[in-house]
Amino acid sequence: MHVCSFLADTNIISETYKPKQHPAIEKWFLERPELILCYPVVLEIEMGIAIKSRYDPVAGERLRNWLDRLLHTSGHAPLEMTFAAAHLQARMMEVPALRSLWKITDSKRLRPPGQDLAIAALSIEHQRPIATVNTRDFMLINDYFPLPGVFDPSHQLWNVAHKPKSRRRRGMPLQPTPELAPA
Repeated sequence: MHVCSFLADTNIISETYKPKQHPAIEKWFLERPELILCYPVVLEIEMGIAIKSRYDPVAGERLRNWLDRLLHTSGHAPLEMTFAAAHLQARMMEVPALRSLWKITDSKRLRPPGQDLAIAALSIEHQRPIATVNTRDFMLINDYFPLPGVFDPSHQLWNVAHKPKSRRRRGMPLQPTPELAPA
């Protein structure tokens, strides 16, 4: 099951902080998968640290030290936030069925919206499969915007098969779909 690299969702990176990791994920980590961090994942972790620090400064400091070590030792530059990824994420945000992934609703009022659409846009733009335990949201996104793979290491399962595509040339604009094109 060797894949060049995975775009790691926040829940995968968060496992590295836990003293007792999920056994299947711990086993997968021992296989040394190549995990890539990205801006939306670091943003979610930073938001969590800020919230935790307000209520428990000592725990917030432990999290801050963990993240700083993680960023310092990751060995990879983060994936570039490109204009094409921003364009793709904006198109995703216009799909009514995906609104619950970014718009704050009453049930989500106590927490900021997630970054799954941004992670998905980067996954597509950079052709990197996503490693996540939260496959439901990414499966929904995949229904509208085919992802290059979604792997759940807690079940050792590809929910979206990894299908590397040839990369489009940089600088080529994405073509808007007719139903989403501006009027």
